[in-house]
Amino acid sequence: MALAGVLGALRLTGSTLVQQKLLFLGAGEAGTGIADLYVAAAKAAGLSEADARARCWFVDSKGLLVKHRGDPFPAHKAPYAHDHRFVATLAEAVETLKPTALIGVSGQPLAEVRDHPGCVLEGGTIDAMGEQLVAGCDDTGDVLVICGTTLIVCAM
Repeated sequence: MALAGVLGALRLTGSTLVQQKLLFLGAGEAGTGIADLYVAAAKAAGLSEADARARCWFVDSKGLLVKHRGDPFPAHKAPYAHDHRFVATLAEAVETLKPTALIGVSGQPLAEVRDHPGCVLEGGTIDAMGEQLVAGCDDTGDVLVICGTTLIVCAM
């Protein structure tokens, strides 16, 4: 569903799959499974596996998933642990990485994106998160929120 949402958004924006940088909030098997699908699709579009994986970033309950974070992590996360300085929060990761897509697959009850125009995620239902994202749109950008049951397009 998430990759289909990204592909649909690309049709709206005129961008390509290989130009995307995905940031996942949550690094469980659901998130890495979605990233694996992105990697396969990006490879089919011409990227190497290493380049495709380099476009997938994860923030879990301990912060940005990087190789030298200092904590052991499960094998399914290892291919997505990058050589990068550690950042502790999603907001810092958004500011540092400047992703083109934010994919929320976290089981954590609260996540916020601060100091980034147009993005605020708080705990609650998916619909509430979508409403908060749309309400946070600034007048210079668009946001496309894709959920399992909801599609909200906000063009400012």
